[in-house]
Amino acid sequence: MPSLRHEQCEQLFPFHVGFDAELRITSLGRSLARKLPGDALGRGLLELFTIDRPKIPAPSLTTILGRVSAVFL
Repeated sequence: MPSLRHEQCEQLFPFHVGFDAELRITSLGRSLARKLPGDALGRGLLELFTIDRPKIPAPSLTTILGRVSAVFL
């Protein structure tokens, strides 16, 4: 299955946030990037966002991927 190029992801998902295994932000959709500080890339996901739902006591890549079909707020 072909994957999306970065440019396609930017166009399709203007409010996306991508992060690595250490939960550092690696990419932001253009609309979301306008709402966050200019130095958001490379910062910790949990520095800039709070996960209200689903309830995850200790967010990590493993716990987030374990809820991949959940709606995150």
